[in-house]
Amino acid sequence: MENNQLKYHQLKNKLIGEILQEAGFVNSDQVAVALMEQSFYTHLKLGEILALHGWVNQELVDFFAERIQLPPKKEAKKIGEYLLEAGLLTEKDIQEILKEQHKSGVKFGSLAVLRGCIKQETLNFFLKYFTNEGLNDNHLQYKIRPLSKQSKFTNSHKNTTHNDMEKEKSFVTSSHNHRDKQSLNSKHTKNIIDDQELVEDDLESMTWLKTSY
Repeated sequence: MENNQLKYHQLKNKLIGEILQEAGFVNSDQVAVALMEQSFYTHLKLGEILALHGWVNQELVDFFAERIQLPPKKEAKKIGEYLLEAGLLTEKDIQEILKEQHKSGVKFGSLAVLRGCIKQETLNFFLKYFTNEGLNDNHLQYKIRPLSKQSKFTNSHKNTTHNDMEKEKSFVTSSHNHRDKQSLNSKHTKNIIDDQELVEDDLESMTWLKTSY
């Protein structure tokens, strides 16, 4: 609860332009233009000017404006509920993400980013100020779950296959070494035969010399 109170006060002390910029909805130039225009159109709020330009949706501006005024609850909602309230996701988006989450084990927010529904900056902002989940920038967040029997079998099969490949590699290397030794032995034997033939030729030559004398 104390953590939620701290997040609430941190968010409450921010201006709507700061919030929208930190969450990745607008950039500093757009905020600067809106502030300049607000000096002329004093009856308009900054968020309204940004919405009139089409840089953000009015629904999103209203969400943050209302959220800043509301005290934090004991238990934070799930990230998908906040994104739905802010108009960033539809019910259909949520159902599709939940279905994909069941298969992949990737956390809801990371899947929303991968599907292009929100930016990573937006996810980081909601994780920081609205939920109790840990912030993990630029990394996919996975649910911690035990390996299934199929996964254990697959890992075991991979290890067995790796060991078999190492044995086969060792066998092939040994075979190559054996063939190399055989080749050297063959060369050595050939050299001996050649030397023997030379000696026999010399002997025949010497015999011829003896008979001619």
